[in-house]
Amino acid sequence: MGEKSFKTIVHEKIVLKLIEEVERLKKERDQMRLEALRMLDLYLKEKRERERLQKENAKLRCI
Repeated sequence: MGEKSFKTIVHEKIVLKLIEEVERLKKERDQMRLEALRMLDLYLKEKRERERLQKENAKLRCI
């Protein structure tokens, strides 16, 4: 009774492949999140700089 059936062995291999795929997708998701955060940070920095320059430009126009 200690031997695994062919069906059990195939099932275990499928489960292991699925676990590997889930782990790969988690890593990919985490990398995409980091990239999105970097892009958001860059966008916000550029937006702040644009706003600062617009205020500075408006002050210079008033002079």
